Amino acid sequence: MPIAPCRRILVIESYPDAGAALCALLQTWGHNAVLAESGGQGIRLALKGSLDVIIVDLGLDDMDGCKVVQLIRAGPSDTVPVIIAYSGSPQREAGALHAGCDAFILKPAIEELRTLVGLARADVRQYTAYAGPALARRR
Repeated sequence: MPIAPCRRILVIESYPDAGAALCALLQTWGHNAVLAESGGQGIRLALKGSLDVIIVDLGLDDMDGCKVVQLIRAGPSDTVPVIIAYSGSPQREAGALHAGCDAFILKPAIEELRTLVGLARADVRQYTAYAGPALARRR
């Protein structure tokens, strides 16, 4: 697999240890990752722009992750980042995609995450459509 270019990634995760671990993993892959520890903080950082990928946990403490995605998608943006929903509940997939996520992965889908953060938005959607529902994809 070719090495993906360095991406600017926002991780929205309300559990600081989990978010820090995910950011550290992304950084070992050569990406620039920052952590938002709440949905509100994530929205503010996302609306500033200059992001390639947003990874959002759907089970945030302050608000539903799908609402976070909807508010980010509704905001002004010259470039539309890839938004990947990251959850431990496969039942959240349809809602996440309906809210505007480009992909949904089940925790802990590390290799799938590595693939998705390296793809352009159109390619993420094609990958997700080809691979089928997250529950059926290899984890």
